[in-house]
Amino acid sequence: MTTAEPVHERTAKQSPRHVMLAASFGGHWKQLMVIDRLLDGDSRRLSYVSTSPEIPPEAAGADYYRVTDCNAGERLNALRCLGGSLRLMLRLRPDLLITTGALPGLLLALAAKLTGTRVIWIDSVANAEELSSSGRMAARFVDLCCTQWPHLANDDDSNKGPVYLGSVL
Repeated sequence: MTTAEPVHERTAKQSPRHVMLAASFGGHWKQLMVIDRLLDGDSRRLSYVSTSPEIPPEAAGADYYRVTDCNAGERLNALRCLGGSLRLMLRLRPDLLITTGALPGLLLALAAKLTGTRVIWIDSVANAEELSSSGRMAARFVDLCCTQWPHLANDDDSNKGPVYLGSVL
């Protein structure tokens, strides 16, 4: 006699998929908002994560979460950001994280992968000469790493490194 395995709640419900959009506040956030407009009207649940203590106007009325701002020279803040990112991912369990980066976006991407969330990294358009240091690290573990510059795309068939799918600005 065999026993049927229980159906996981996520697969049993026919609810919209949850997409999380995340970026450091400033230029990274502005690029992310271009992507957000492409998703406008989509039936997916959207939530936003950034480093701004105030809810940005674009996220008003939506689910907005703040993570600690940090950079490579701020190790304690980076640890705080990673801890907050892990707690957020464990609580919300989005299906997909899209981030345009900086270190808080990288730490969110790491937390997302550790908790089973698919991740798309879009490196900032400001990185025209080479992928950002966060982008180079993200390229090692995210599901899709994109550059906004065709000459920075990886042209070999290894599926490693950034691909060029266009520019958001």
